[in-house]
Amino acid sequence: MKKEKIKKMKRHLLTSADVAKMFDVTRATVNLWNRKGILKGGRTLGGQARYHKKDIQKLGKELAVLSDN
Repeated sequence: MKKEKIKKMKRHLLTSADVAKMFDVTRATVNLWNRKGILKGGRTLGGQARYHKKDIQKLGKELAVLSDN
């Protein structure tokens, strides 16, 4: 892959720590959400979890709707 394409892909992926900060939860909670299927994540070749930014934004919107009710 070209370096430009890799950089672009990385901008659309978030780490467990990134997601935890966004939702003000621990990384363990993010990992639990992943195991329970609440989040759809993938793994790097090194075993690190990564989440698509669009999926996380969608979850944020769903949680906001739930908290409004």
